[in-house]
Parts: sequence; structure tokens; C-alpha cells
Amino acid sequence: MLLIAAISILAIGANLPADLASALGISQLALIVSLGFLVAVSLLNYAFRLLPMGIEEPEVPAPGADESRHAMFAALSKGDLATLHQLLAMNADVNFALGGTTPIHLATEKGDSEIVRTLIRHGANFRMKGADGRRPLEIALTKRFVRTTEILFEANKPYFANPEQTVNWRMNAGVWRDAEDPSGAAAGQA
Repeated sequence: MLLIAAISILAIGANLPADLASALGISQLALIVSLGFLVAVSLLNYAFRLLPMGIEEPEVPAPGADESRHAMFAALSKGDLATLHQLLAMNADVNFALGGTTPIHLATEKGDSEIVRTLIRHGANFRMKGADGRRPLEIALTKRFVRTTEILFEANKPYFANPEQTVNWRMNAGVWRDAEDPSGAAAGQA
């Protein structure tokens, strides 16, 4: 904008009558030189952004960790996949616990299979135990959310590389035991 104004004034200044220039108290040559200087500064500023131009969009600060966590839990509670995608686009963490609940546990509790799939694709730890000591797959099985169970089971396939573990795990209706389990049961056995 400044550039257009300077060029317009320069064009007018070249044809400025001598009495108007004298009324302003400047010579025509001084007016042309000063406007030429403004044009040069405007062009340099446009090319290199040396001076603030006033038309830049203000940068919106990225939400803090607490803000994004609460926003994610609000989106998950409402089943708002669009807001979740916006938060994930801003690299929001998906592996945190708020009140002992992780995002994947909350989505599984709600039975929202698309949100569960989205969280897994963005690195959610679907093998983590929640505050109640259960993993998302166990929650989905208990609540009989078929699609969510399928998604979580597919995500766990590398874990169930041994077909015998898969059969034992399914036969025990989702009772999951690890080698690290305090009961001392072997992996995949009840």
C-alpha cells in the first residue's frame, strides 16, 4: 500500500506546479528525490520484510500442554473428530494421563472406533494400562464394542505373532496377562 501511494505521489510530483511546490516550501527536485527514496525503501521492505507492514496476520500461539490436553479430552468426550484432527495437526501429545485416564482409554470407554483408530495412527500407546488397571482392548471387550475391539486387536497383531497366544487370549475373553504381571502368569494365559 505504501508502495502504491509513493508511486502515485511521485507521478503527481513530477507534474507538480512550481507554485504548489513553493507553497509546501520544497523544490520539485527535493520532492522527487524524497519520493524516490520512499519507493526504494518500500521495494526493499517488500522484498526483505525489514519493517513491519501492518498487514501480517498475528501468530496464534500454540496451546500449552495443559490447554491441549483439556481440549483433547473435551473433543473425545463429545466425539468431535474434527477438533481432534486439529489438535493432532498441532502435534498434541496422545500419550498422557489426565486424572488417571489416557485419551485412548477415554475413546475406548465411549466406543468411538474412528477416534480410537485416529489416536492409534498418531502413536497412542494402546497397550498402556489405565487407572483401573485395564488396557483399551480389555475395556472394548468388556463393553462389547465390536468395531473398537477389532481395531485394537488389529493394532495388537504384532504382539500376537504367536497364533497360540492369540487363541489363548481370545478363549480367556480378554483376560490379559503379561510376563511382568504380578500374578506371575505367563503371557497370553489366564
